[in-house]
Amino acid sequence: MNRNKWPSGSNAEKSPIFSVIIPTFNQALYIERTLASVFSQTFTDFEVLVVDDGSTDDTVSIIERSGYPVRVLNQANLGPGIARNQGVSKAVGRYVAFLDGDDLWFPWTLKTFHDALVENSECRWAIGKCIEFHEDDELKSVVSSQGLGSSLNQPVPDFLATSRDYFEIYTGEFAILRETLNEVGGYEGGLMNLEDGDLYLRLGDGVRISSIKKPVVFAYRRRSGSTSGNLSYAIEACKRVLERESAGTYPGGGARRLERMRIISRYVRPVAIRALREGALPSAWALYLGLLGGNLRLGRVRFLVAFPVLCFFGLLKSALTRSRSCS
Repeated sequence: MNRNKWPSGSNAEKSPIFSVIIPTFNQALYIERTLASVFSQTFTDFEVLVVDDGSTDDTVSIIERSGYPVRVLNQANLGPGIARNQGVSKAVGRYVAFLDGDDLWFPWTLKTFHDALVENSECRWAIGKCIEFHEDDELKSVVSSQGLGSSLNQPVPDFLATSRDYFEIYTGEFAILRETLNEVGGYEGGLMNLEDGDLYLRLGDGVRISSIKKPVVFAYRRRSGSTSGNLSYAIEACKRVLERESAGTYPGGGARRLERMRIISRYVRPVAIRALREGALPSAWALYLGLLGGNLRLGRVRFLVAFPVLCFFGLLKSALTRSRSCS
């Protein structure tokens, strides 16, 4: 693709099908590769908005030198949720799709989203599958094996209806009608983790989904130091989600409470266990108590019994360590 021209269909005379929004913060090592994955799409009716979240490295200059036709928006370091919302506020596409500045799409990603939404015209968003990676070379086998053949997707009544199934939640795996995203107010700016899970829950009742079973549409880069790996961010986000559920913020009411709790437990339990293992016992216990009522209703006996026992031994170990250090 000629880097100096907009993709076909993305011009002032005709609004594109997709607005691709890329928040980025200090991702000079990855941003050009991310943009290359977007501009390698076989479906080309899109615009790209990069929202720089106050980078202090060469991220912006690399974008400008790349020659890719993107709109660059700038803001102070306010977090990815607010950056995504700023991008949405300037977008003109019928649908929006998000990609973080260190992750990658496959050449068929937007076409797969488009085909799924056309095939299931009653659906307002499409959600696909993800693969995690550390180095780009790990994705070569995916490109050779997944990029062939037809896609497989099916309509789902809404996100809460997926509560009994494992449903991955990543930023770059979905495309959604811009109008629908605006109806729920976009991303929660105060969250530095779990912002996608919170958004999915706020969209959870009555928003029909085209669930893409194949091919894989998104590659999530696992790297040390990322926001998603920060335990304190994860704990605060889990507390916020539990508070929102307790306050009745999420849709569905009492009739769908168990569905919400299945999903929320799936987010929160691993963080509670990690906090316990890493010695953040007060936070671990607070998350456990936040899950207690829902897990009692769900009959999660193993978690309910095992967690306090592990917490007790954690406190005992901590006390013994302090005693030895004082002696």
